[in-house]
Amino acid sequence: MKNVMKKAWEIARDGVRKFGGIVTEYFAEALRMAWAIVKKGMETIQLIGSEKQIKWAKDIRKELVEIVDTSKKSIIELAKERGLYERDSEKIEETMAVATSILNNDSAKFYIENFGYAGSKEYVLREMAIKACSEKGLKTIFVRRIGL
Repeated sequence: MKNVMKKAWEIARDGVRKFGGIVTEYFAEALRMAWAIVKKGMETIQLIGSEKQIKWAKDIRKELVEIVDTSKKSIIELAKERGLYERDSEKIEETMAVATSILNNDSAKFYIENFGYAGSKEYVLREMAIKACSEKGLKTIFVRRIGL
């Protein structure tokens, strides 16, 4: 999460240097761009563990990435329908970046222990994201919709 936010501010500042204006005008789009960069990196993460653990963890992780992507799209769609997206786009991106950051763990054991036997991977991911957002002082309204 911290890396996503740093990258977003860096991209926003580059926008100001190139095109003028103020950083906050660029931040929402910069956060989307940083999210895409992190997501691309998530797909290439090297898991650590035995061959069997890595295979199982990759399957779990692939499913979790799909859950986060689908949830983000549905949250954005819902916010647009309710006329909240313009006002809350930065908050949506920021909280979804927290959910994504959970998937940056390189330990196969982490995925197996937390999600391998879970009846609902969505529930476990949602609860982890809520806890991470709370620890960072972010509102949890958007991550509560993960997997719904």
